[in-house]
Amino acid sequence: MRRKLARDDLQQPRQEWRRIKHCFPVTKLDTKRNGRTMIRSLSWLLLASVAIGCGPPPASEVSNTRMAPGPVDADAATEFTTTESGLKYRIRRKSPDGVKPGPTDNVRVHYKGWLDKGVVFDSSYGKRPLSLDVNQFVPGFGEGLQLIGTGGMIELEIPSRLGYGPAGQGKIPPNATLHFIVELEEVVPSPFSGEGGQ
Repeated sequence: MRRKLARDDLQQPRQEWRRIKHCFPVTKLDTKRNGRTMIRSLSWLLLASVAIGCGPPPASEVSNTRMAPGPVDADAATEFTTTESGLKYRIRRKSPDGVKPGPTDNVRVHYKGWLDKGVVFDSSYGKRPLSLDVNQFVPGFGEGLQLIGTGGMIELEIPSRLGYGPAGQGKIPPNATLHFIVELEEVVPSPFSGEGGQ
């Protein structure tokens, strides 16, 4: 008679899988298999990881992965300022060095975007930061980036005409106002922008 598997029999292999799964291109376990088959599969993966010397993710990946926005300045503005284009913004954290990107510079940012009702449609938190040229973002986002320097954080309210307009995009419905919190981590001056940044 086979012994009935206890909860502890499955818990340990699952913990090992969480620790080493970044080493393998497997994104989903077949949970329909019985517990004994899963234990055998995980045991094989554990042995394989030891054999190939699989270790933790590179330190650079870990250091760039953040789960939530950083701190806000104690004296940060509570009211939004409106630019000539109609973009609304408020600086949540000032830049320590003041180096601002220009429209053709490349930037590395962490961000979270949500709609009027608070529904988050995209976020880099919990993942790697995004790197793009400033002029590759929607106009309102690119304009807002040029208002802060490296290390700064800004909150944006982007009207539809400076966002995705009547067409919308993916989870973003037509004519939607976009809200973002953005942290500027790095500015890489464009070789074509002369001075590169402001």
